[in-house]
Parts: sequence; structure tokens; C-alpha cells
Amino acid sequence: MSLGTNDRCWCGSGQKYKKCHRLTDAPVKPGLVGPMRPVPADIERPPYIANGGRPPTRNEKLVKPPNVVAAMRKAGLAAGEVLDAVIAHLETCDWTVELTDVRPPIDALGIKPRKAMPLLYTAVEGRRAGLPLFDSIHLLGRERSLERLRVARARLGSEPGGTAG
Repeated sequence: MSLGTNDRCWCGSGQKYKKCHRLTDAPVKPGLVGPMRPVPADIERPPYIANGGRPPTRNEKLVKPPNVVAAMRKAGLAAGEVLDAVIAHLETCDWTVELTDVRPPIDALGIKPRKAMPLLYTAVEGRRAGLPLFDSIHLLGRERSLERLRVARARLGSEPGGTAG
């Protein structure tokens, strides 16, 4: 059974079919592709046009030199230490905004808090910056905050540089 253009629409809106869903229900019919138009010379071309539509190649080597690999391992170990210290702190502290401040355990590691905050924001909020971190931790509650931090810690793995997981 097909609807007439003046029948009530099948969606129940109360409108006539021709004013509601007729155009969206019609099958798409092939049309003609118009001729390609020239782009004015004053419009800057994106860099991928010169490469035939392929993205530009990266100048960075995929295999890193030993000093870069060592630095990545050191950063992974430091991130694991920070997450371990923050998890231990949040497991035992009283649950107030003031006491969920994670700077003291980070300071105790000899790491500047501003270096560790992007890691903690990413673990707790899913981005490098966002709402005030201690407020977010407090509002999420102990269990959800700890769960997110533990997931981040598990992703690092137990080996230097986070090669597991």
C-alpha cells in the first residue's frame, strides 16, 4: 500500500505526506555530474594537492634512536610511579576536595606537579586538561576515580616503557 500525497504521513505527525516525508522517502535517482570548475588562483591550495591527494610524509623515522627509546622508557616509568602514588593516596585519604589534592604524593616523588597533571587529567577526565582536577576526582567519587586511574596504570604495563597491554 502506498500513500497518496494528500494522505496523512506514516510517521504520525498529523501533516500531509507531501509536506512531511515524501521527499525523504523517494529513492535517490542518479543525476548528472557537472563539469569541474577551475579554482581561482588567489585560493591557496592545501599541501596534499601536490601529492595527488595523499597526505604528506612525515620526516620522523619510525625506528627511534637509542637515546629517544631510553627517554620514552624513563617517561613511562615515571608515569607509572605517579599513577601508583596517586592511587595509593586516594585509597587512603579522607574524601574531601582539599584532601583529594594529589600534589603532595607527586611532590614526594621529586616530580613537579605541572609535569604530572596532563597524565592525571588524561586518566581521570580523558583529556589533557579540563575541569579542576581535584573537583572532578571528588565528584566522580573514590571508586570511579580509582577505577579510571587503575585502567590508565594497566595500559602502561609493568615493563619499562609500558610495552604490555
